[in-house]
Formats: sequence, structure tokens, C-alpha cells
Amino acid sequence: MAAMHATPASDDALAPDLRRFIAERVASGAYGSPDEVLRAAFQALAAQEKPPRNPADEILDGILQSRTTGFAVLDLTSGRTLAVNDYALALAGVSREAFERGDWTGIAPGGESNRDAVAQLLARGWCDPYDTDWPGSQGRPIPVRISSGTLLPGDPPRAVVQIEDLRPHHLLNEALEESRLLFQSLFEAAPLHAGVVEERGEDFVYVVTNRAIAERLGLAEGGLDGRSLVDLGFTQAQSDAWRDLMRRCHADGRPLTLEFELAQNGRSLGWFHGTFTPLPPGPSRGARTSFVATEVTEQKQMMQALRESEARLRSLTDNLPNGLVYQLERDPDGALRFTYISGAVERLHGLTAEAVLADFELLDSQVLEEFRPVLEAARRHGAENGLTLDIEIPMRAPSGEVRWFRRTSAPRMQENGVQVWDGVEIDVTERRRAAEAARDRSHELETVLATVPAAVWFTHDRDVRHVVRNRYAMHLMGLDPEATQSFGSAGIPHIRLMRDGEAVTARDMPLQRAVRGERLHEEEYAFVFADGRVHTLLSSAAPLQDEAGHIVGAVSVGLDITERKRAEEQRMLLIHELNHRVKNTLATVQAIAVQSLRGSESPQAARDTFTARLMALAAAHDVLTRESWEGADLVDVVAGAVAPHRAEDADRFEVAGPAVRLTPSMALSIAMALHELATNAAKYGALSSEGGRVVIAWAVSDATLRLEWREHGGPPVVVPTRKGFGTRLIERGLAAELGGEVRLAYEPAGVACLMSVPLRPAEAEGDAAAA
Repeated sequence: MAAMHATPASDDALAPDLRRFIAERVASGAYGSPDEVLRAAFQALAAQEKPPRNPADEILDGILQSRTTGFAVLDLTSGRTLAVNDYALALAGVSREAFERGDWTGIAPGGESNRDAVAQLLARGWCDPYDTDWPGSQGRPIPVRISSGTLLPGDPPRAVVQIEDLRPHHLLNEALEESRLLFQSLFEAAPLHAGVVEERGEDFVYVVTNRAIAERLGLAEGGLDGRSLVDLGFTQAQSDAWRDLMRRCHADGRPLTLEFELAQNGRSLGWFHGTFTPLPPGPSRGARTSFVATEVTEQKQMMQALRESEARLRSLTDNLPNGLVYQLERDPDGALRFTYISGAVERLHGLTAEAVLADFELLDSQVLEEFRPVLEAARRHGAENGLTLDIEIPMRAPSGEVRWFRRTSAPRMQENGVQVWDGVEIDVTERRRAAEAARDRSHELETVLATVPAAVWFTHDRDVRHVVRNRYAMHLMGLDPEATQSFGSAGIPHIRLMRDGEAVTARDMPLQRAVRGERLHEEEYAFVFADGRVHTLLSSAAPLQDEAGHIVGAVSVGLDITERKRAEEQRMLLIHELNHRVKNTLATVQAIAVQSLRGSESPQAARDTFTARLMALAAAHDVLTRESWEGADLVDVVAGAVAPHRAEDADRFEVAGPAVRLTPSMALSIAMALHELATNAAKYGALSSEGGRVVIAWAVSDATLRLEWREHGGPPVVVPTRKGFGTRLIERGLAAELGGEVRLAYEPAGVACLMSVPLRPAEAEGDAAAA
């Protein structure tokens, strides 16, 4: 190194350093006199002066400032480290003082390699790089590479040593190895057929292949390497074609993609879609080409099947009876055009498919003018809301005939904003005509069903989920006749169907039985309503069959015979009642005759008495007959009994009492009793004199009718010595027949009779209310 020159400093500049230096030396006692201390201080200051720096030292300083590589400066004579940067210290794991004071061969691990490196540097000015591990600052070995070769001028000889951290290299190598293994794994496991081929003379051979292509050719893994197509059973023509393909790929200098069929020994191995990429040539090998191929045999077969399906579909759509298929596009601006229409358009509309595709308005011009706004509005509504178009429109063909067509199409929106409509148009003219005829027949049938006095149920559903009823049935079942006559069930919640006193299940209802093939004829059912009403139906049912005889539904008819049943019951009741009453009347007449003849003084008297009693009985019967023998009002019975004894010029009877409804038997018994009392009064009592009167009054209490007969103004009453028929009829007959009580009193003022007759609860309630 160059000698160092000292330049004395001024006192002001040196004073602080001198003071500090002297103070330190005096305090330590190392020097005796102040002169010795001052001399030593100037010598120390002179030693601190730096010599002028040369360019090599400037470059060395720059190297030592590196923060990505370790550097050290070695004294090649002593082996000591003259300088070291922070990065090298971190790799060595020692302090700067220890590194710079120590021997390089001892500080830096490496032993013999370090000594060999120093010897090589002295001998030839550079050393061979070598790898070793340094301790590192974390106590974990750090792989490093030591290399040197830069000698610095001066004495002693020096060299710059580079200490390179190999950890990034190791990490990169590990990552590269991992990537290589991953790529190899993917390359081997991929279902793609991949590899590299190399041209060798007039042929080319496989250099690298994966498992998939080897298995496809029936070989073990790696079985293709080094083999040509001819070796593998392919023809020379196939090999030449592949070689020409590879050469064309290299001539173009870019990847080539194509679809090809691979055949081996005359047998097809399938269709493939492959990409061939030229690789850079090497100094000692032929042109290489990488390839990646995907088998598309299934896709080819599917495409072929799709083409055949499209051909069949086109054939079907072109020959669709009474219909055609079309595809319509609507641009974002609203413009319409046909992109496809089947050939049937010529048969249905007299227009060629080509003409319709060229001019959208050509087909729509056949729509009758008044229906064109309807069609356009339906299209616009469907387009704006994404709804299916379903409309029937009349169109006039070039022949002049107007026929109806049904257009049905569903929209779908494409990414470019174009709306596509896939649709079908069907000629529905005959269907509409048939529907109109069916509506006419249906109207006629509905008119018949609405007027027929019978309930009708029918269904075209084998499960009887949908049942239709006519208006009469709706009315009969208590439903609104104006409401819909179609229901989803045969049963109505508020009605129970009964037969022979037992409830009928849904399965055993007439309509359900008919659907199963049964035929019913005039079976009697009862509709029992929730409010207790009962309707009786006479039902018949039969299955409905199609032309092949299959059951497609059923019909049931019910005649309401409720009134007829009631009339029959009433007739039988009347017959029984008539029989009973005739017997009772004959018995009464017989008793009257016997008693009248037995107590009469002469035949004439007997005849008169008998006739009078028969007339009283007939009067009572007249009252009952007017009431249809359902009963009679007490006031009418009283009026009828006393009618023969009323004077023309004065009413000798005073009648008072509430309205009381009597049963037929009560009416007859009371009428006969009143007749006997009136007859006795006319002969012997109040009615035998001009001033005599009779009071008849009644009242109801505690469910008992109390009726009183009382005479006034007649001759004095004499108690009879014997009881005649009339007395016995009153006292015994009335009590026996009605279960009541009769008290007959011969009071001086006149005869009095009190009758107490029990009433039925309903009669008592009605009588009390009337009172």
C-alpha cells in the first residue's frame, strides 16, 4: 500500500482531541511527564491520517457496499482478512472485529479448501470456486459458494473473495424440479395424446410420448420411444403423409391444427383433433415437432348423428301434415325476419321457402287485414315480456280460400340482443269447423238438459275427478244454478247419499259404478241434507264408450220422486185412516141405533132420535171433511153441534173461549156430547122455554181443555130416575175415548156439564199462544 502522509492540524482543530487523549492517558497513569503525554498524542494523531486514495480503492469500497453478495479482502501473505462487508458477516455469523483480526482459513469454514484457494490465488491469481456451508447468524448452516480471482495491486498482495448465498439457487432448483415432476405427472396422466417426434432421414420417430398414446396403440408406457410409424404397423404412405405434415409445419414456422383419422393395420383407431408445433432445431438432431391430440371420435359420431337427426327433422317438418316449422329473429330495433321455414309453406300457403326467407312480409300479407293488428300486438307483447306466442289467425291463400292457422312460438334472447322465436304453425281449419259443430250440438244438448225434469250427471274422466251437472241437478243439490256446472268431485259436503237406510260411499255412487262398467236401472237413493230435508231419487246410470268399446266416462240420471213418495205415503195413510174411521163410524152408528131403539117410546120417536143423532154425527164429519180430516177448530165443532137449536130471531147460545185445535177423534166425541146436551135441553131444559139460554165456555191450562155447558132460564130441573143413552154417552163415552173427565150436575137453575180433556203438547202450546 502507498505510504500515509500526516498533515498537522491547527490548535483549534486538535484541541478537543488532544484534551480527550491527554485526559485518558493521565487518568490511566501510562505516561509520566506531560511532555511524554503530548508527544504520544501527536504521534497518535499523525497515525490517524489517511493517504490519498487510488481508483482501485474506490472500486473496492463499492464492492464492499453490496447488500446481495458477500465480499472480503484477504492478505495473501498472512491469510488475514483485511476488510469484509455486512452480507458476508451475516453469512459467517461472526462480528466484524473477529472476522478482520482472524486468519481467513480459520474464520471461514472450509478447512483445506480455504488453504487451497489461498495457494491458488498466490500461484495464478485466481482459485477454483468451491461450495461449503457457513454457520449463519441464526445458528443454521447456510450453503455458500466461494470464488475469487481479483488481485489488488500493492504490498502485501491482496485478493477480493466473493461469498455467494446458494439458498436462492437451491430454492429455484427445488421449484424447477417440482415443476418438472408436476409437468411429467400431468404429461403422463393427461387423457390427451401428447409427445415429440423427430425427423430422421426419410422417416421420423417418436422421441417422447405419454401413457395415453402408448395405450391407444396397444403398447406399454415408453413403448413408442425411438420407433417410427412403419415400425408400429402404419403404411409407408401414412408415414410419408405425416412427414410432409411435419415439414410443412416447420416451413410455416407456426402451429398447425387439423382433424385426422388414425388407422393401424387397416383398423381405425378413431378420429383426433391435434395441434402440431415446430420446435427449435438442435446442432446434432433433426427437426422436432411436438403434438397434442384429443380424441374426437365420439364427437364425430354425435355430429354425424346430429346431421342425420337434422335431416330426419327437416324431412318431418317438410312433410308435417297440416303444419310447418319456422324460426324467426327480432333485432333490437324491432326488425323481423325468418331464418328458417320448412318446405311445407309451399303446400299450405303456395309460397316457396326461399321467397319467405327473402321477404318476411310475404307470409304475413296472407293474414286477413282486420287480424293483422291483433297478430302484431301479440308479437310485441310476447317480445317485451318474454312470453310464448299462441294465437289463431285466418289467412287467405293465393287460391282465395280462407283457412285458420294456429301459431305457437317461444322466445329466447341471445347475447347479441337478437330475440329468436322457434315456432310451429298448424292448420286448424277442420278443428275449428268441428268445434263449431260440436258447440252447436252441445248447445242443443244443454238446452235439452236444462229443460228436462231430471238431474243429470256425466263425466269423461275415468277417475271421476271432473263431473258436470245440469241445472236441475244443481237446483236439487241446493247449489246456485247460475254458477259453473262443473266440479272436481262427485260429492257435495252438505249432502249424504243414503240407500236402504245406509250411507253410500264415494266408490258406490251411481256414476262411479257406471265408470267401472256397471249399468244401474231405477235404483232408489235418498239425498239427506244437513238441515234434515230428504229428497228421494230414482237413479239410472250407464258407462260411456268410444268407438272401440272402451269406457271413457259415464252418465247418471236421477228422477226426483220425493213428492210421489210423499203422495204414496199420504195415500196409504188415508187408506188406513179411512178404514179406521169407517170402522169407528159404523160402530158409532150401530151404538146410536141400538140405544135409540132401546129407549124409545114408539118407532117414530126412535126414528126421530136416531135421525137427529146421525145428523149431529154428520155435522161433525162435515167440519172434519172441510179440514181434510186433519183436525177441527173447537169453535167450529161447537157451532155445528148447536146449529139446529139456534132461534131465528134470537141467539140463545153464549159461546166464549180461545182457539183450540182438536184431533178428529176429539172433535167427533165433543160434537156428539154437545148434541146430546143440546137435545136434552130442547126437550127438558133451558131450550124448552122461550127465555132459556145456554152458556158454552172453555179455557186451556196445564195442557188440559176445560169446557163448561151451563143452562139458564129453563124449567126447574128434576133429577132423572134413570140414565138414558145420552147421559151415558156424555159421562162414559167421552171419558173413555178421550181419557178425560166429565161431571154432569142437575142444578135447580139448570143442567151444568164440565168436561176436562187432556191435549197433546203441540196442541197445548198452540192453544196457549192463541189465547
